[in-house]
Amino acid sequence: MIERLLKNQTIGKLVKFFDSYYYPLFLFAVVLITHCLALDIVGFIVTVLCFFVATILCEDLRPAVPFILMFPYVVSTQNSPGYGFSNYYANPVILGIIVALGVLVILALVLRAILRKEYKLFFDFKNKKLLIGFLLAIPCYLLAGIFSGWVDGNSIIVSAIMIALHSIIYICFSSGLHSREDNILYLSRVAALALGLMCLEIAFVYILKYKIGMPLDDAWKSQIIVGSVVSNSASEFIVILLPFLFYLAYKEKRGFIYYIMAALSLIAVYFTLSRASLLFGVPTFIIGTIFLCFKGNNKTLFRILSFSYIAIVVGALIFVYASGNYEGFFEFFITAGFSSRNRFVIWSELFEKFKTAPIFGVGFSTYMQTHSNIDQIFKGLAHNTAIQILCSTGIVGALLFLYHMFEVVKVFVIKTNINRMMIALSVLIFLGISLVDQIFFFPNFAVIYTLLLVFAEKDHA
Repeated sequence: MIERLLKNQTIGKLVKFFDSYYYPLFLFAVVLITHCLALDIVGFIVTVLCFFVATILCEDLRPAVPFILMFPYVVSTQNSPGYGFSNYYANPVILGIIVALGVLVILALVLRAILRKEYKLFFDFKNKKLLIGFLLAIPCYLLAGIFSGWVDGNSIIVSAIMIALHSIIYICFSSGLHSREDNILYLSRVAALALGLMCLEIAFVYILKYKIGMPLDDAWKSQIIVGSVVSNSASEFIVILLPFLFYLAYKEKRGFIYYIMAALSLIAVYFTLSRASLLFGVPTFIIGTIFLCFKGNNKTLFRILSFSYIAIVVGALIFVYASGNYEGFFEFFITAGFSSRNRFVIWSELFEKFKTAPIFGVGFSTYMQTHSNIDQIFKGLAHNTAIQILCSTGIVGALLFLYHMFEVVKVFVIKTNINRMMIALSVLIFLGISLVDQIFFFPNFAVIYTLLLVFAEKDHA
């Protein structure tokens, strides 16, 4: 059936488009326009239909990458449920369409596996270096909290999300993504587009909601919601993908464009007022800059640009100080300082509950169950992956998870090159940030983590 379809001239051109570098640009434009115009459902329909067609028709699953990185940011600032109750997303018709589109995404992966017989590759242990670890992640999450008395619907939802977006997505993508010479270049270019999209959407929040003279404080930070994610998640998305801009700056003929993008991305991170993102973003930028200044193809230009950045930053600080708005500009960071913002309290309570069920843990929703002010499961997570895994899945789950991490480290250590170094740095930033935030368990980040590991595994450079 697929073979007959592909012989059609029109279908052939469509497949060629999806497999080209123009398709990510198209998706970028669709997401940005529908986001800014608050045409959320239009953006969802177009992007999901593109994903469905590309997944079924294309020989490779690579065209799914731009969908994964950009699709969540269709949600508009005007309609975002992140600001509280949303009439738009409470509409039964809108919800019905979104559910139907979700089914379509799952159906696309199922049909592809059947039509292209990729199900035969699902358990190819020889070529899938991470397969055992991802399979062991299933009982790790599945048994979380069993016999503890704390398992409820919310805990089961988190376990199901992790199994689906780690183990199942890994199996699907490691079977459908082919090893191609330009895989890392493709991933990097799509990541650059996704970073550009995120920076523009952060700017759009400021255009819509910020009034000149307002202090950049905690009250303003709560207003920075990009689509469906809060300010921290938006900036963490940027920092995690930042290494790919330096990769492109090193590889591409006009690499300086990506170096400028990296600087603009770091500025966007500052304006999300995220301490964790700056903690990892600034060192990443410095490391990337040093690398380009001494290893880049145009070291002189990168050195000039890097010194220009220093001059601009110093000039900007002098201007802010001279304008008398110094405290307002840095108010959130001055006020927050090095406070844990309740993290230590959550960790302490989780450890106390863990002591009552150390073998399989207490599940993922114990903190939410004991605190009525927590109205959403992800808000009640530990803001630390290591603590969350140990307390939620117990000693058994922690050991299974450690084996998965052993395989991840092995993939990057057993063979080192510039391609894998960039992915390794991205994964390392993700895991580092996850020690102070809940992003390891957020659906969009869970898929990105899995995707990065599949690309690393498929790299044969």
